[in-house]
Amino acid sequence: PGIVFSPQLVEGGSQIIKDKVSILRSGYSHSCAVINRKLFCWGSNLKREISPIKLKSEYPFLVREALFDKVENVFLGVHYTCAMGVSRFSCIGVQGNGTPARR
Repeated sequence: PGIVFSPQLVEGGSQIIKDKVSILRSGYSHSCAVINRKLFCWGSNLKREISPIKLKSEYPFLVREALFDKVENVFLGVHYTCAMGVSRFSCIGVQGNGTPARR
């Protein structure tokens, strides 16, 4: 009856394990977690949805964009990531129509 997945230990994810994850979200090919109001993401980054530089990460990394400082919530789409902070709402990646999501 379909594919069955079993939980797997993620090596190198010790920062995630030690700290409290307040939010965990998944998009089409990327995921993000908010820990201590900081944004950690991992995934394919096909359309720069986790970083404006070309990279692919199997492990969570701290998104050091100033846009994502003091994160209170995060929203993931197919090829974009948006985060809401204390006084701003910012996005990276591309929208469904191909236009940049950066704000």
